[in-house]
Amino acid sequence: MSTVDLDIFLTKILPYAPGCPEPTAFEHIRAAATDFLETTRLWRFDDSFDLGDDPNILCAPGDSVIHEIERCDFNGQKLDPASLDWLDDRYPQWRSDENLWTGQPRWFTQTCPNTIRVVPSPITDDKLVKVWLRLKPAPDAETLPEFLYREHGTTIAWGALGAILMLPKQSFTDQNMAVYFSGKFDQALGRKSRLQSAGQQRAPVRTKGNFF
Repeated sequence: MSTVDLDIFLTKILPYAPGCPEPTAFEHIRAAATDFLETTRLWRFDDSFDLGDDPNILCAPGDSVIHEIERCDFNGQKLDPASLDWLDDRYPQWRSDENLWTGQPRWFTQTCPNTIRVVPSPITDDKLVKVWLRLKPAPDAETLPEFLYREHGTTIAWGALGAILMLPKQSFTDQNMAVYFSGKFDQALGRKSRLQSAGQQRAPVRTKGNFF
């Protein structure tokens, strides 16, 4: 996926917040992009990985973290999500002695952020894992997806400005404009969230839960 550097957003921010230090602007650009993507879930990512010998797969590409795991397949078979508490309660030995419990994976879980672990540990030599994710920016991201700037850059700038202009005792502090930009950002989030639900293909929105 194509990316852009954070400084590309500055042309939309500095005219309203002259003198704002770049690190401050970047911090609030990341925060606005995170709020936007958590609400709209527009950053989709899917990939396939060879499990190899390490049971934990690092799934999130650079400058991103996982917001949601939509689906995980092992060798073409869909796995069910399972929490660590659920696994510990029903299969207490699954972490302490994995050699006692191996076979065809049935679940996926997370033992650390931005990874996926399939359970039980597979015994087959073929270990292809495919994941479907929704992502958001990492706390120290230096880049964002290019589509986010191209299609939603103004909205992200509104969110960043709503926070930047509210900062106290700065040369650019303007609480009235901060409220104005925050309101535009919140309104845009509502519209974008509805668009995401239907998708660009305009498929009907599901009204009945689909759990997996």
